[in-house]
Amino acid sequence: ARGAIEEADYFRLTEAAWDHVSSERAALRPDLLTVGWYHTHPGFGAFFSGTDRASQRAFFNRPWNVGLVIDPTRDEVALFGGADFGSGLWDLTA
Repeated sequence: ARGAIEEADYFRLTEAAWDHVSSERAALRPDLLTVGWYHTHPGFGAFFSGTDRASQRAFFNRPWNVGLVIDPTRDEVALFGGADFGSGLWDLTA
């Protein structure tokens, strides 16, 4: 995303990046609502890092917002909800 901070093993959603993504979505599909976000942690496991938690709190803090983390190499998927991450990790692979 334009304005995000990213490296090979790190991504941080910034306010500038979120503003860009939100305006693009609004221009292309004003009838849609963003309910969450997803990203991968290849080889690291499906978990919510401290950076992920900060992004969730800043941009996806409504009770119905979700964060999805996928580790395709370990075949793990985890779903987190709201600003307080729901009741924790929901393992969708079971």
